[in-house]
Amino acid sequence: MRTNVFVAPSDRHIRQRIVMGIVGLLALLISACGTASVSPSPTPTATATPVPAAQKPVYVAAVSSSPGQARQSAVYALNAQSGALAWKATLADPLFGHYPLVVDSSRVYATTTSNTNKLLTAFEAASGQQLWSISASTQDITVLGESGGILVALEGNDTLAGFTATNGSRVWQAMVPRTFSFDTAIGGGNVYAYAPDPVSELYAFRISDGSALWHVSTDRTLDTFSASGAAVYATFMIPNNGHPLGGVIAYSANTGTKLWENTSSSQSFMGMAQNDAVYVMTGPFQSSAGNHIQALNTSDGSQLWLSDPAGSALFNQIETSDPETLYVLSAPPASSEATPPSGPVYLSALHLSSASSPPVLWQKTLSTFYGAVAGNHALYLMRDMTTIDALNTGDGSKIWTFQTSGTSIVQLLVGP
Repeated sequence: MRTNVFVAPSDRHIRQRIVMGIVGLLALLISACGTASVSPSPTPTATATPVPAAQKPVYVAAVSSSPGQARQSAVYALNAQSGALAWKATLADPLFGHYPLVVDSSRVYATTTSNTNKLLTAFEAASGQQLWSISASTQDITVLGESGGILVALEGNDTLAGFTATNGSRVWQAMVPRTFSFDTAIGGGNVYAYAPDPVSELYAFRISDGSALWHVSTDRTLDTFSASGAAVYATFMIPNNGHPLGGVIAYSANTGTKLWENTSSSQSFMGMAQNDAVYVMTGPFQSSAGNHIQALNTSDGSQLWLSDPAGSALFNQIETSDPETLYVLSAPPASSEATPPSGPVYLSALHLSSASSPPVLWQKTLSTFYGAVAGNHALYLMRDMTTIDALNTGDGSKIWTFQTSGTSIVQLLVGP
């Protein structure tokens, strides 16, 4: 096992950074209107796309929801074409972590925690058979992802660790005198981790051996991250006397050098970097006015287009599963945090066919929405805490519905 200690110039300061994501906010707020289709301008190309037989499974992480029942967990694997249950694995302890499941081409990994056990468990992706389970740490552990046969995980709040995917043995750990947030990015064989206090710093580590590549300090409060190609992208916020400004910074993946910065007059929340563009949700987020989806050029940060597909949405989630389509979930504002939004939740499919504002391919309204993930020519919607709907990405038609029994869903994944 290799231990890398990265010593930064400032004193150690520990404070857990708790971030409520956009899906969590939607889960608290949204319950409005019955399921129906709305009719934007008809688009001839909005036709159902066949789901091929050989597709990636859909994985579901869930925890026991029955009163008086021990807090067990379950991992479900679903057939992509039909939604039929391929296998189910039960875990004795509750799932733990910002995202408790990680999947690679042959295995599914789950982290669980109890007063006595902090376990990392691997299952065979095809059958659900347990391959290995290790007591990974005395601290809570969150697996962040896999690259080159190495699982990278956050232990406690100041240590990154690498484990072999084949048997779970620890191969390295990297410690910094900072508190890492859960907001990380993985790409190009590296993991990028953010430490917000007492100085805002972004760290890069090589996943194969845990070696520290670089770290940069910034006067911006960084928020969300995405790695793609030769760069890592971060949204940021500037307080600005109660009227926060936001934007995106691009750093070189190899050196940490700042490549460009785009500052907007409102807050920004990143969706993803893909297809030579960075897709950002931008707006004040406290009101319905001025909220948009923005596309930035990855080479220089210039704006490619600005879109408002559903009429000044307050909260958004962005997903994509192919180079030509962007799926946007949006809701108008609620009168307060204790009430649902004042209108329906829209699911819009934007066709990325040109550099101008993309046309809406199709649009639907949803009665409820707790999260989504795209893949297999389908968009998998967590309609409530127990129900998943699979929608065809070509026209939004429903393919199948899956419902858990006695468990509440906490995460959806599509196999790589």
